[in-house]
Amino acid sequence: MKMSVIPSFLILSLLLLIHSSNGFDITQILNQYPDFSNFNSYLSQTNLASAINSRNTITVLVVDNANIASLSSRSPDVIKNILSVHIILDYYDVTKLQQLTATSPLPTTLFQSTGLALGQQGFLNVTHPSTASITFGSAMPGSTQTSTLVNSPTKAAAPPTKAAAPTKAAAPTKAAAPTKAAAPTKAAAPTKAAAPTKAAAPTVATTPSDAPGSASSLLHRQMILRHQMNRVRAHLQPRVQQRR
Repeated sequence: MKMSVIPSFLILSLLLLIHSSNGFDITQILNQYPDFSNFNSYLSQTNLASAINSRNTITVLVVDNANIASLSSRSPDVIKNILSVHIILDYYDVTKLQQLTATSPLPTTLFQSTGLALGQQGFLNVTHPSTASITFGSAMPGSTQTSTLVNSPTKAAAPPTKAAAPTKAAAPTKAAAPTKAAAPTKAAAPTKAAAPTKAAAPTVATTPSDAPGSASSLLHRQMILRHQMNRVRAHLQPRVQQRR
């Protein structure tokens, strides 16, 4: 590839700035601007439109039909390389471009990511000689700033703040090893139930001779009863005789 192929974009002097921090459909946006239809068509033919739409943070320097006409005689590969230099892999609105200084990092283009760039071909120089103008040029030594920004039609969303790189996650403190569950104390062996005392053997019933109602006792009572009856009779007998 000749070195002049990439810097040739510098002859395209009027640029439109399209930028987004949230991704967009570049084809739909450019369909609203007839003056940029050729640039839009080239993006689709070279599949650069898909590359642009797949990124969340992107800035496109769009060239109008009159200034891009000189590319019509170039091969598709050369056109793709030239347009790749117009695609910045970061968010740049007018304010951010005006804040760039000589010590600021050079904006990196999509062409740099192809691996085809030599030296500084994949980077851009941005200058703002006055608050009213911003110019672009190749970062290759000896290149001039001949491309001028003329408009930024889309209201860009505010660039996302870079998420703070997480500090090395504190290694979780080792969870305290669970203390071994205390071995359950062995249940006290049940004391052997006291052997039931043998039921006292029932006392043998006393023989009738030993019992209170023995024959001798009965005889004694009968004698007493007879004696009492005799006394009653003796007492009653005189009265009976008197009545007769």
